[in-house]
Amino acid sequence: MGLATSALFGPTPVPEAIGLCERQLADDLRERSTEGIICCMVARLHAMNGDASRAREHYRRGRSLLHELGQGVFAASTGLDVAAVELLSGDLGGAEAQVRTDLELLQRMGETYFLASMASYLGFLLRAQDREAEAFRLSELAEQSAAADDADAQALWRALRAPLLARRGDLSVAEGLAREAVNLAGRTEAPILQADSRRELARV
Repeated sequence: MGLATSALFGPTPVPEAIGLCERQLADDLRERSTEGIICCMVARLHAMNGDASRAREHYRRGRSLLHELGQGVFAASTGLDVAAVELLSGDLGGAEAQVRTDLELLQRMGETYFLASMASYLGFLLRAQDREAEAFRLSELAEQSAAADDADAQALWRALRAPLLARRGDLSVAEGLAREAVNLAGRTEAPILQADSRRELARV
């Protein structure tokens, strides 16, 4: 699974990363839970490659498998993959329903590691639907839930909130948050997070 994670979040070109992950899935993995998680990872890659149909096929397969195995937290965490796919592929309402269910489950379970990022991703889905007040509240939930040393989650809530503040006219605060997100993302080895943070700074 570590190899698939590196392929998705690291600098590997998307077509090459898809091939690597698909080969892992074809190797008849012993742990079905690992298979489910990798399916959801490769769903993101197919969405990045412009293939929404295959992306949805993979995340549906992966999530179904994880739910079947009773993988509560891990099954819910794949809401992040659904959101990432549909922010690229366009089914914002469908993704919102799934991610909201996953977020509520994590809240009931008292889980916070995935919760912070999940709240931000749901916020991005709502912001894309022009539901800015709801998106702002989710940025607050993400801020409250994010661990101080979780650079990914800390960058995400700032990147979500900054354009919302800019639209309200709070330009200096918005730019400050957006630049903090870029700096936090820069401490990671995740090119996608770095690019997304710069995009939100450009929005501001």
